[in-house]
Amino acid sequence: MFIDRLNGGKMNTRIVWAYDTDKGLFQYAKIISEYVEAGKLDELKNICEESGVKFAVYTKNGSFRGRNMDWPEEGAALTTGYTTDKETYVIRLQISDMISPEVGETVARVWMFFYGSFVKEGALTVISIVLLVFGAMLFVSRGHVMVKYLLALAGLFAGNILLVKSSSRQNTYYLSLCLIVEAIILIAVGAIYISKISNLRKAVKEIADGNINRTVDEKEYPVSLKGFAHDIGRVSESVSLAVNERMKSERLKTELITNISHDIKTPLTSIINFSDLINKDEASEEEKKEYAEHLHKQSVRLKELLESLIEASKAATGAVELHMSPCDVHIILEQCVVEYEHKLNEADITLMESYPEEKLMISADAKFLSRIFENLLTNISKYSMPGSRAYVSATKKEGQVIISFKNMSKDPLNFSMEELTERFVRGDLSRHSEGHGLGLSIVKSLMDLQNGKLLMYAEADLFVAELSFPLLEIAEEETEIKEG
Repeated sequence: MFIDRLNGGKMNTRIVWAYDTDKGLFQYAKIISEYVEAGKLDELKNICEESGVKFAVYTKNGSFRGRNMDWPEEGAALTTGYTTDKETYVIRLQISDMISPEVGETVARVWMFFYGSFVKEGALTVISIVLLVFGAMLFVSRGHVMVKYLLALAGLFAGNILLVKSSSRQNTYYLSLCLIVEAIILIAVGAIYISKISNLRKAVKEIADGNINRTVDEKEYPVSLKGFAHDIGRVSESVSLAVNERMKSERLKTELITNISHDIKTPLTSIINFSDLINKDEASEEEKKEYAEHLHKQSVRLKELLESLIEASKAATGAVELHMSPCDVHIILEQCVVEYEHKLNEADITLMESYPEEKLMISADAKFLSRIFENLLTNISKYSMPGSRAYVSATKKEGQVIISFKNMSKDPLNFSMEELTERFVRGDLSRHSEGHGLGLSIVKSLMDLQNGKLLMYAEADLFVAELSFPLLEIAEEETEIKEG
């Protein structure tokens, strides 16, 4: 680099030669002439020696002004000139950088485009700083740990090389001190990372050994390890969730076996007992007729239980044949309400209905949609408080058809709503009623098969079941209603 004392900048001669040799010679002639005219010949010689430049300066009339080259070298040098306000100088130059430029023309043109323009250089500096900061931030947040560590080592190594090259025998103490500080920094950084990685390894081992409640605090780790810590925390949560689901599944299986055994055993025991009573000789004809009625009732109950169990299993596994078509919710719901009116009256339940004037069309299987409504109405007739009111409504909301069933429970709702959709789980925990606990399980399975959603919740003793289906927008003349 040749220092330009006039503007404080630096000129790379290799780049200048690649761009424009005449311009490079002019720059050198200008600087040398200014130094000679200012009487700073010794300073000029020192600068030129450092830059590999040899010169000889004469005035236009042949007067010698100064040199740092031999006579044979002067004979092989380039000759150029420069005129100041006081004098015209003839300058002979021999520049080592001209021998092997090693710079492409494109690079030279770009460099010369910015050289000497404070506006261009300032804009380039700002852009470079922004890109450097953004790249550093991106590297710190996304770069691999090992890559960062190796680059840090490379940076320190490069710094050591520069330090050694610029040092002399008098400052070896300073050099040694810097090397010791760097070694301490490297050891400290390495120890911290090894400690953090060791903690993460211990956490993984604890999770593998069965400690599913092991948590990992991401705040304790540097940015480069936060992603690793977060993933380990997610693994712990996933394992814990899987174990809880497995335990819940095992518990429900046990309850299922217990409940199905109870529900089958009860009518079967009655059938056996009444059959024995009928076969006894001492039983009168009137008693035998009464026993036969009970026998028939329990047989029907057992048949319904087995049919519902088969239906629940098919619905849960998707082994049913669906015939999806446009359905008018109001019409199908009204049909089911009419069929269940007698049961509701027997249970002393007053049903309040609310429907919009417009048609609410959905895509569903009319047969299974009716089955869903029937099961929910059965649930109302069995578990509602006698003398209370129940509510059935259908509305349109945000592209969905919402069908709501509400009733006041006669027993406290002190159980999980989610468990109600499991097979053989009933709202009557004492199991005094004749229900088998398959109704809501069938409802949920059939809703899933028809792309619907079932939401159940309780507010004190008010039980609410909401069905939602996507609203089907079709033209009136294309509407086909299938009544189940």
